[in-house]
Amino acid sequence: MSEMKIQGVLAPNIVPFTSDGEVDEKRLKEYVRWLVDKGIDCLYPIGSFGSAYLMSVEERKRCVEAIAEGVEGRIPIICHIGAQNTRDSVKLAKHAEKIGVYAIASLPPILYKHARENVKAYFQDLIDAVSLPVFAYNYPKAVGYDITPDLLAELADIGLAGVKDSSLNLVYLQQAMNAIKKPDFIWVNGTAPLMFPAVMLGVVACVAGTANAFPEFTISLWDAIQGGEYEKAAALQKKVTRLVQLINITTDVIGIHEMLWLRGLDFGGYPRAPLKPYTEKQKAELKQGLVELGLLP
Repeated sequence: MSEMKIQGVLAPNIVPFTSDGEVDEKRLKEYVRWLVDKGIDCLYPIGSFGSAYLMSVEERKRCVEAIAEGVEGRIPIICHIGAQNTRDSVKLAKHAEKIGVYAIASLPPILYKHARENVKAYFQDLIDAVSLPVFAYNYPKAVGYDITPDLLAELADIGLAGVKDSSLNLVYLQQAMNAIKKPDFIWVNGTAPLMFPAVMLGVVACVAGTANAFPEFTISLWDAIQGGEYEKAAALQKKVTRLVQLINITTDVIGIHEMLWLRGLDFGGYPRAPLKPYTEKQKAELKQGLVELGLLP
């Protein structure tokens, strides 16, 4: 694992549940094996796509164990361990380290209006708790605030290894890159519609929700960018962005479950309540969109 590194396309895999809402560990192992076999470079589990905040601490631990078993050390895992309080986040971080993941990541504290020093203290506690690389997950749409470029620079100075940026803001990304002087800081884009421009700015990886259901298609965009086929990349980027729109007909997590079913793959299972499967009308809309993109016959 020490020779591995974070690069390329990362899948923020969903967690399959049974129809009555229980974690389906068997399907989860099958699913992550499929993602690895399809060429995914790294997994980013138990984040927003991974239903983190719909599960208990013990369920999240079981999921990480199942994911690690399914991956079998073939690719690195950055496990999201963010929770509602620091104590649970640290428990999850230490468990992930014990399981043998490559790195951990976390949203900053959520819900309350957290003072800057509290956010910094939160990440300091994570950095002190494990010997793994620690990533920040910047997702202001979900959290309510950005990890500002100057705060991100302070976190880099105390040992933060990198950031997954889901701000949807390329200006923010450039400002953050200008603020951080740490040469080995790892920049990860957190949204598939910005993969092409973010790579041009210097990110080394992309956490792409589209890779959860169509890894081959998402990887083709990454490969076009890396190969300097920029006209092809631009065309693929537009299609990937359209695919994201389809994923978000209701909630992105549900969209991935439905896409896997439409591909004839049952290991995606079901979403957990309060998330609900698509209606027949929504399924028809999704299928038509995938056919138009050439992703379904």
